[in-house]
Amino acid sequence: MDWYAMEAQMTDAVPTGLELTVFDETFRNRPHERFDVLRATQPVHHDQMLGRVVLTRAADVAAVLRDRRFSVDQRNAAPDSIVQRFLTPQDREAPRSMLVLDDPDHARLRRLVTKAFNARAIEAMRPHKEGWLDSLDALGKKQLAAIRAERRELAVEEIRKVGA
Repeated sequence: MDWYAMEAQMTDAVPTGLELTVFDETFRNRPHERFDVLRATQPVHHDQMLGRVVLTRAADVAAVLRDRRFSVDQRNAAPDSIVQRFLTPQDREAPRSMLVLDDPDHARLRRLVTKAFNARAIEAMRPHKEGWLDSLDALGKKQLAAIRAERRELAVEEIRKVGA
């Protein structure tokens, strides 16, 4: 797969960068529209703005997921990627979550926690979840909307800084 050759086919109509994130209204509300354009023009899209490759075909995604040369650990991301740009020294030194570990470490930890997250265990958590949801309801919709809006604005501003 020659991703850079695919990039040469790029036109202004091909979405890239922030247009392929939740910060773009069309992508947030109707992501399939953006992916349909990519799938038709550049099914393997090299996004130079964010330093990533966007795959739009299931077979390509499956191939990457099976390929051990790729990693979910953000510390293994390319030096020029947006992931590396957002990593702080604290992130680099922090203990790794099992969600961002590669095998065999991920598989080992997954075996340890599987029993805690089976259907029976999740159902036993229902009273705790309902209490938590009740406390969120007590905050009120306006307060929750304000919290979400503030968080979104902060994230948009941080991404703008990286793009500058």
